[in-house]
Amino acid sequence: MVDAISFMENLEQEGTDFKKDLSYLKAEEQVEILKLSCKEFYPEEEIRKKFIDAKANNEFFSIKYGIDPSSMDMQIGDIPPLVLSGKLQRMGHKVTILIGDFTAMIGDPFIVWNAKELSRKSIERNLKHLRKQLDNFLDFAKVNTVYNSTWLNDMKLPKLIELMKKVSVMNILMKDKFKEKLDKGEDFTFAKLIYPFITGIDSIEINPDIEIGKDNQISNFHMCRHMMNVEGLISELVMTTIPMPEENLFSIDTKPIDIFKKISKLDKESVYIWFRLLTEISPNRMKDIEKFIEKGELDLQAIKEILAKIIVTRIYDKDKSDLAYIEYIKELVKKSETQDIAVLSGSVEIGEFIAASTDLTLAEAKSYIKSGGTKLLSCDGNSLVHIIECGADINSISFDKFYIIISDRLILSIKK
Repeated sequence: MVDAISFMENLEQEGTDFKKDLSYLKAEEQVEILKLSCKEFYPEEEIRKKFIDAKANNEFFSIKYGIDPSSMDMQIGDIPPLVLSGKLQRMGHKVTILIGDFTAMIGDPFIVWNAKELSRKSIERNLKHLRKQLDNFLDFAKVNTVYNSTWLNDMKLPKLIELMKKVSVMNILMKDKFKEKLDKGEDFTFAKLIYPFITGIDSIEINPDIEIGKDNQISNFHMCRHMMNVEGLISELVMTTIPMPEENLFSIDTKPIDIFKKISKLDKESVYIWFRLLTEISPNRMKDIEKFIEKGELDLQAIKEILAKIIVTRIYDKDKSDLAYIEYIKELVKKSETQDIAVLSGSVEIGEFIAASTDLTLAEAKSYIKSGGTKLLSCDGNSLVHIIECGADINSISFDKFYIIISDRLILSIKK
């Protein structure tokens, strides 16, 4: 049986180690950390070989990560590639952030087909706001930032035509988004058609070893690989992150307490995905989370709270995370129906007390306590601790009035 409280303490500590040096790890360990959050890891054998060779020769990679500044509102679903970038950076590799200020005026058809075309002024305003949001995820002193307008604004038509002659249009037209439009007889602009081609020009200019991004960019990335190849370059390797479930996503400007509320509504599979994408946990720790939750040795609701604490710490800081957690629990108690229980004189174990006061069996009550799913909140709201001893005397709790919160099941209001 896992020691749930110690496990959760270590989980929070490991998950929030956002500056952990990953450069000393073996190549195989680095690859497994990166794979944890990736859906597309292509071609895997080439990636593995590249990491092994880099370790042997003390080399670093060039990483391309593109940002489309079409909105100043960054969503939590936009964060996974940034987290992945940060890990690669801490493995010793050089991250180049490509600001798609030119392509933002078209809009990526593989993300939002009917994206609003933006003016240069709007793009600059969005970029200023996005930079503030990005500072929490990357060490910008080590980041190379480029704008694709630098080369695209000055590209001459003859050069563009020469490159177009080398690229088959079927590489674009047979992609799902375009094929769907064609099958329905719907029209679209030529600008939309050549968007993937333009991203390929970006890769030719930057010549990265690896490109990372969200899963919905995979068609663009394969075009980049193709165009680098026809230009005689070594095709970039590709890492795209696992897509996040659409429900319960939020802006990273969301208030900390509201982040706790959103994460509290996640289902089990989403919790696993969010841990993979947004935290610093190791592959082995991830396996343990899944194993212990499935076996009932870790309370899912308690693990959601750890996940929320990690994410709020990442977006804001630890102090705001700790304060928001207590406020979240206090508000949960305030808005929930509570069952009033009076503690009678005499000795009674906490596990037995909970079982006698609810419809839980003694075994169920002890299971909630052992899995970290039972907390105690003082009536003034200033003390929040996990109950860890099933056999401790209820009278050993020093407060005259307090709340016992049993996972997401019920709340007891206790008065001595």
